[in-house]
Amino acid sequence: MDFPGAGQGDAMQQINSLLAGLGVLSVILLIHDIILLAALIYYLVSMSAALKQVSPENRSMQPGSVYLALIPCFHFVWLFFVVVRVANSLEKEFRERGLSSDGDCGKRVGILGAILLCLCASPAWLICDIIQIKQVNACMRQLEAAPPSRPSAPDEGYGYDD
Repeated sequence: MDFPGAGQGDAMQQINSLLAGLGVLSVILLIHDIILLAALIYYLVSMSAALKQVSPENRSMQPGSVYLALIPCFHFVWLFFVVVRVANSLEKEFRERGLSSDGDCGKRVGILGAILLCLCASPAWLICDIIQIKQVNACMRQLEAAPPSRPSAPDEGYGYDD
């Protein structure tokens, strides 16, 4: 099977055209990776903010722990923990305040997104990522609108007597 233009020209021209094609591919992959990294960072900031809305006793993980997903390859596993623990924390906070959430706080779509990311389906992950962030933000707005079920402890200062 012959391809038109294949084997024509000297070897140096073929090598140069191959290198040019690889250069273009490298630039496209670099842009793809930068977009994915930016989306991942935005996602993690959003999940950390959601955990900060939850009282410490209802958190399944600390807000800073979500950033462990920035470790290469480890994020494939850690994102599942982030999705489940953020959703569980929000659900616990809703129960404690006597509120009902409008869904699962992004758990299902977040798990689907993490699966798609593991399958290297990054455009589909981005879509699930956006949907999950919207669902988590909706839960956060509900929590902001409702006061905590118990009053916060008064600020006792820094331990100095006045």
